[in-house]
Amino acid sequence: VMPGKTGTISVTYNAEGAPGSFQKTINVYSTAKPEKVVLSIKGTVIPSQSRENPSYPYKMGDLHLSNTTLPFFDVYLDKPKTEKIPVINEGKKLLSLAFDHVPRHLSVVAVPSVLKPKEKGEIVITYRAEKVKDWGLRRDEFFVAFSGENKFNPEYKIAVTANILEDFSDLSQEELEKAPKLELSQQKIDFGAVKGTDKVKRELKVTNKGKKPLSIRKIQTDTDIVSVQASSRTVAPGKSETITLTLDPSGIPGKMLNKLLSIVTNDPLNPFVSVRLVGTFE
Repeated sequence: VMPGKTGTISVTYNAEGAPGSFQKTINVYSTAKPEKVVLSIKGTVIPSQSRENPSYPYKMGDLHLSNTTLPFFDVYLDKPKTEKIPVINEGKKLLSLAFDHVPRHLSVVAVPSVLKPKEKGEIVITYRAEKVKDWGLRRDEFFVAFSGENKFNPEYKIAVTANILEDFSDLSQEELEKAPKLELSQQKIDFGAVKGTDKVKRELKVTNKGKKPLSIRKIQTDTDIVSVQASSRTVAPGKSETITLTLDPSGIPGKMLNKLLSIVTNDPLNPFVSVRLVGTFE
């Protein structure tokens, strides 16, 4: 892009086989400052059969739902968050809703609990992050059942996604100045051109520029072919630790690697950071 000029970034989302809500991030790297800019796209994919009832495209018997995947996005400890899924009874009989295999950190109720024919309602889901020992990106599932039936249908599934973080909004300026500060040695890890099935290792240095210990609460990738190992989950002030990434090309489904490494810490300014993982396979 020449000085004073503008350009366009075109993004295409392949919705085939991916019904429901989605949220994706796009990392843009350039020679400008900052070198990395994160773009976010989100929306809802409605299947083609939704022309029958565009507001409730998903069917569980006579119960039709607006969605079967519910993203909570950021969820904070000790701050319950509630989301809802609109539903309608498209049958000719009363529907009494129940729920099975509900994780302990979720509470799920139907309002109303019994739907008359053509009556609209909601499945109300409350997320209590303090009840699950986890950080960062998480996916849970439960099943919709109907009172009077002996067992639930495994196809009547609702997925819930969330990003569990600590809430630092109440910290004072003095506390922020004394807090741990995360610094990464790089924002992109390139495994290069990988030949054969031999494993390839890379290292990412994590430095604490703050005044209190930095806790690495979770490290995860969105691919099974890259495993991670940290030299320590605690980084002392002024010190560094190493995250070792091991790529196993034997399970690669294609010719390119373009995934993300996510790190959750107790840095109030960077509680959730991501590093791009790239490479090619020959």
